[in-house]
Amino acid sequence: ILLLISAKVEMLMMDLDIIKREYQSRIGKLYLKDDQLDLEIIRYKNIKSLLEKGYSYDDAIKKINEKYYAEKKIFDEKIQYILHDEETLSKRDTLKTHTQQDIKKLWKKLLFQLHPDLTTQSEEKKKREMIMKKINDAYTENDFEKLKNIENQHYVEPIEQTSIEHLEKTIGDIEQTIWNLEEKNQQLRASEWYTWRKKSQLAKKRKKDIFKELEEHLLEDIVRKMTIVNTYKKEFDQKGYY
Repeated sequence: ILLLISAKVEMLMMDLDIIKREYQSRIGKLYLKDDQLDLEIIRYKNIKSLLEKGYSYDDAIKKINEKYYAEKKIFDEKIQYILHDEETLSKRDTLKTHTQQDIKKLWKKLLFQLHPDLTTQSEEKKKREMIMKKINDAYTENDFEKLKNIENQHYVEPIEQTSIEHLEKTIGDIEQTIWNLEEKNQQLRASEWYTWRKKSQLAKKRKKDIFKELEEHLLEDIVRKMTIVNTYKKEFDQKGYY
């Protein structure tokens, strides 16, 4: 039961992670660009307002830029995460030396051997959590060879004979873990990304691109805001501020 629920939850997590990465690389990046343009427009508006109040251009820039650059730093950090998602998805598209079924089969085999919830020993659990992250990364990237290397590097010792008391404790721990995983499964199914996954699966059946319409709408908004920013730049340039 623990093996089955572990595989079920882990697979759902992987599917949701992939749809989240795709969303971030296609839609999240556009939303970020849209927000950056909003910030840029507000910056120009505030500078213009200060100039109208009699501030010099240099003083207006000093007053505005401290807050502007703090927010810009946040945008820069977010874009790094999105670039990482794009890189992962790119690897997933290029590494197709084996079928998805082969990769899934090997991933599941490693999960059944090395999943951290399958041990009650704290040190072993920590070790397996690190290994499981590598396994999931390889699965996300469609990298069969990486999964194979993990299989060759790690061997799980068979369970040794132990006392009845220890077995009873182990069973209790396993039952608690199963309950925790069932709860986690419900949380995942209630998440925003589960809804996107369902929409994506339905769209694929209809041979449609779930993100295309939203992409087009955001691109139109971005072009409109870029025009506003360029108008401000032209105005400031004409007044000799640059």
